[in-house]
Amino acid sequence: MPGSGPSANPGDSLAGKDHELQIRYRTLSIHVDTMTDEKKAAVASAKGNDPAASIRQIDVHRIPVDEVYTRFSTSPTVGLEASAIQRRAKDGKNVISPPPTQWVKKSLNYVFGGFNFLMWIAFIVTVLSYKPLGQPPAIFNLGVAFLLLLVIIVSSTFYALVDWHASRIMNSIKTLIADEASVIRDGQHQSIPARDLVVGDVVTLTMGDRVPADLRLVQISSDVRFDRSLLTGERKLHWVVFAVGDKSVMGRIVAMSGATKFKLTTVQKEVWFFTKIISTLALGLFALSLIVWAGWVRKAYPGYATASSAIINSIGCLTAFVPQGLPVCVALSLTIVARRMAKRNVLVKNLATIETLGCMSVLCSDKTGTLTVGKMERQVKGDATDTAVLRFSEPSPSLARRRTNKLSIVREVIRDPFNSRNKWMLSVVAARPGFTSDDGVGRWMLVKGGPDVLFPKCSMHRATLQHLQERWSSEGQRVLALCRPHLVGLVGIRDPPRTDVPDAVRIIRRAGVRVFMVTGDFKLTALAIARQVGIITEGKVDDVQSMRKSEVARRYAGVRAPACRPGEDDGQRALVLTGDDIVFARTTPEQKLRIVEETKARGDNTVAVTGDGVNDAPALKAADIGVAMGSGSDVAKEAASMILLNNDLMSVTVAIEMGRLVFDNLKKVIVYLMPAGTYTEFVGVFANVCFSITNDVVMSISLMYEKPESDLMLRKPRNARTDRLTNWQFFFHIYLFIGLMMWPCAMGMWFLWMKQNGLGFYDVFFVFNKWQDGYKGFTIDELNHLVAVGQCIYYVTMVFMQYGGLLAVRNRRVSILRSNPLWGPRRNLVVLCGMLGTLLIAVVNLYGPGLQNVFGTTPIPGMFWGIPFAFAAGILLVDEVRKLIVRTYPKSIVAKAAW
Repeated sequence: MPGSGPSANPGDSLAGKDHELQIRYRTLSIHVDTMTDEKKAAVASAKGNDPAASIRQIDVHRIPVDEVYTRFSTSPTVGLEASAIQRRAKDGKNVISPPPTQWVKKSLNYVFGGFNFLMWIAFIVTVLSYKPLGQPPAIFNLGVAFLLLLVIIVSSTFYALVDWHASRIMNSIKTLIADEASVIRDGQHQSIPARDLVVGDVVTLTMGDRVPADLRLVQISSDVRFDRSLLTGERKLHWVVFAVGDKSVMGRIVAMSGATKFKLTTVQKEVWFFTKIISTLALGLFALSLIVWAGWVRKAYPGYATASSAIINSIGCLTAFVPQGLPVCVALSLTIVARRMAKRNVLVKNLATIETLGCMSVLCSDKTGTLTVGKMERQVKGDATDTAVLRFSEPSPSLARRRTNKLSIVREVIRDPFNSRNKWMLSVVAARPGFTSDDGVGRWMLVKGGPDVLFPKCSMHRATLQHLQERWSSEGQRVLALCRPHLVGLVGIRDPPRTDVPDAVRIIRRAGVRVFMVTGDFKLTALAIARQVGIITEGKVDDVQSMRKSEVARRYAGVRAPACRPGEDDGQRALVLTGDDIVFARTTPEQKLRIVEETKARGDNTVAVTGDGVNDAPALKAADIGVAMGSGSDVAKEAASMILLNNDLMSVTVAIEMGRLVFDNLKKVIVYLMPAGTYTEFVGVFANVCFSITNDVVMSISLMYEKPESDLMLRKPRNARTDRLTNWQFFFHIYLFIGLMMWPCAMGMWFLWMKQNGLGFYDVFFVFNKWQDGYKGFTIDELNHLVAVGQCIYYVTMVFMQYGGLLAVRNRRVSILRSNPLWGPRRNLVVLCGMLGTLLIAVVNLYGPGLQNVFGTTPIPGMFWGIPFAFAAGILLVDEVRKLIVRTYPKSIVAKAAW
């Protein structure tokens, strides 16, 4: 691929012996592991199956241009004919096949990932407790092993289905991206989908276009540059396609590289951190339980518990601490987010971007094409400013005739294209041989650019025109100065804000996100648009010199960038640090990049950048989240991590809300799962595992369908570096607030049942091997039946108390009276479905004949079905009081301990 090269005449062909252009090629070095069997390598190379060998054999860059056209049977002016296109299209589409999915690794991750490895440990030791440790083998132990295996299968299948569904949604929306190529076919310039390119197509590329296939450059301009597969430069270039799709260099590299490496998303990292903590605790308690049995119970109370029964009892420590619903909810959240983003025509290249958007604290936005319409004229392929000037000249017939006549007798001999550094463009045109101009001048120098840049070089009416420029710029117009070679006049171009932008900026700022405008336009134009869209709300506007003299700026002088954090009481006078109304004007791409990097370095900012042009690409790539417009350049869309296909900035607000909602709902899932789930270690293994199926999965899923709380977009952005998914407030709430209400209530119901049958507290507490035939006048079968009923009562109590826990956790601060699940803005009927589902499962567990025979479950008295609902109401009421204190006294100890 040619890098760059000067040319006296940019439009000339590279063919011919007299050309002076020397093309420089960059060599792509690929290191391939040497195969031990050289015969296999030779055979593979001979068959054309060795990608590295195919790359080494490419020689199209070495042959002359004329031979390029001959080899691929194409023409520089006609291109390919229709019949040739049809024949070559049979070779396949210009699409690189994705690397092969490593299904084995993915399947192993589904089966053994997350908390499933703890369930596998429980399954293995349960099987061992059946045989060989079980003497004689107990069918109950085999039933528990089967139940644990069922839990593993169900959860693994669910993980796989949810992952597949999320991937399918994101892959379908990727097809909405318009990826086109401009080609010459049958002598006509036309745009076609890039996937339809064939070998021999003559492709024309302009600034910002993506290189769509393996191309040989046959016409060049002096300013052409490449950024990987992205083209920068002003002139249109001609190329010939020599390889497409999987046969291109990139396609062969993908074939050699294999599958892409798996990376955890931000949320998955937080969940994995939590998983390690809980797994360590569960394994520790499991080991401690076995140590207590082996070192004390087995010796102090011989015959009380065999090795098999000790293992079964210890398994409760493993299964109790496993929140089976959490990994399921993480996977489900990705599907929900993907579906909602697809409805908004938002392409997210990586779903982790959504959660990162929830942490966004600064949004740096370009102006033209992002905040403004960017279409200042009818649809014309090319630069928006140039086509606006073209349209400006069209209404005048006399000017149009003069322009046509002038273009027919002149040719361009020199062009210095516009770029974001010099802010002007220069073109020198000369009369063609045999023609003379009316004024007798053979050459003309034409210049257009920023008035503030060109005015210092002009003297003609500068003061008057400068005043006019300021007035037009203050109205939000883009102003151009036209020179030939003296100052001819000014052109004002109106580029109004997008209709959705003011509301989007207002919502984003209300969410605690600061919005900066970073543009290359004149400062007055930028300031006017910033006022119209709501980025500038202050009446007084300070320039850089004023802000550098401010008290806040002096306070931060000499302070290291990471220590520069916005203060609660800081005013609007600190550049980047605390200011909300900030506009950067007349910036170059390098300055945009530095602004992003410096903002990221200050404090704990998470920076997003929106843009659509080539000049925005460096900043989009450097940002934590790069957001490109769907109508933007290929360069911008390549650099961005998210693309707004419908150019709707309001979609950014939805993405911010979705990112915050995912994190918020996962917090609620943990708070819901852990209090009751952990304390189920005090019941039998069957009830324990059933509890993980009913509550951990069925009911926790309903929390992922929760709509945003009313204050979600009013909170400050989450600090991605310090705010973890779990903290001390979490564990305080789980174990010392909700847990201390649930566990005593459930145990109280167990003791109440025993009391009704003549067994007091001290009759069942620490009796160990006294619990045998004849104890307190009961047979061993009667004692075992009392325990079985008590465990089922404990199980049912925990299930129904979770109704109160679920309703309480739906809102962190708002009362349920304002956000009930049945109607209103927080309606969530999945909550009701989850409650009914757990009720039905509880009935089946206790009254199913097969389960009774295997696991010893049994029906319970009617009163023990009703009392737990009172406990649930009590938990909800106590939590409502807590929320009321938090709302009324936001600085109290209760509020500081709130999760």
